[in-house]
Amino acid sequence: MQTDLQAVLNDTLDLSKQLILCLDSENACLIARKYAQLIDIAEQKQQLINALGELDKQRDEFASTEHFTAYLRAGSNAQLDRLWQAIQANVRQCASKNEVNGRLLQRHSRITRETMEILTGRNISSSKTYDANGMPSTQGSLLPNIEA
Repeated sequence: MQTDLQAVLNDTLDLSKQLILCLDSENACLIARKYAQLIDIAEQKQQLINALGELDKQRDEFASTEHFTAYLRAGSNAQLDRLWQAIQANVRQCASKNEVNGRLLQRHSRITRETMEILTGRNISSSKTYDANGMPSTQGSLLPNIEA
């Protein structure tokens, strides 16, 4: 039974390392603005996350996540405990890298939206504006009376 658990933990550790590399690739593409490559990376990332989810279900058969550390220590198997600690460290690293990538993506999205607002002469993100008399303005353009 422990060899089955060890195999699950080894596979989980391997996939978590692959996910770290995938997140590093995603970060590099975001920084280099190679957006076309993000589609493939997103698919790869999703496949890794799905596979990790399946392995997590298998691991849950031994003990639920909140009791897993206690389960490992009760079994007095230092090798399994070390694997679990490495997995947890990788998961924290993945979460951190994913958060950084998310912030980069939000920043790029905001810049793109602001650029489109400037190019189209429309302030897409602003709310309704009012004229000097307090009446809602029907003019949505930042450049009134100018047409392309």
